[in-house]
Amino acid sequence: MNKRLSHLDAQGRVRMVDVSAKKATVREAVARGHVSMHGDTLDLLTRDQAPKGNVLAAAHLAAVMAAKRTSEVIPLAHPVPLEAVDVTFDLDPTGPGVRIEVRTRTTARTGVEMEALHAVAAAALTLYDMLKAVDRGMVIGEIALWEKTGGRSGAYRRAEPVTRATPRAAARAATRPATTRRKRGA
Repeated sequence: MNKRLSHLDAQGRVRMVDVSAKKATVREAVARGHVSMHGDTLDLLTRDQAPKGNVLAAAHLAAVMAAKRTSEVIPLAHPVPLEAVDVTFDLDPTGPGVRIEVRTRTTARTGVEMEALHAVAAAALTLYDMLKAVDRGMVIGEIALWEKTGGRSGAYRRAEPVTRATPRAAARAATRPATTRRKRGA
């Protein structure tokens, strides 16, 4: 891979890319992430009995809000007029955990990859915040761009799955909720 970094000028200084000469096209991006948690935590989430209320609704709103405000958080990201932000959660009892997917769409001169990635991160952090009272050992990970379409560079699709940063067994052991820990000798 021998590509020039577009956010650096000829002197190596950071700059916002000038997209004014680009044609506005339909652009779409899909990002995914995962939050590993203890099985009891996922059960609370599945039964909608988390102490702070409707966790998935809060995470969904956080994702949409984050996508809309990406340029305020990522210094060189352009403000993009989003036309759609679709958020889905997949509750995975075999993980156990929650898979997050965000699809962003616009007609603009620049892409929406950062908006999709930012939205996944915000959803994952909100899941953690809403469930930390019962499980501080949750692991947020696997946030990656999976697809993008539109623009001069064309389509991109991730070729292979991202490997887990933490083995499942270690994540499960680390995420036992305080409410289910047993005292020694009990």
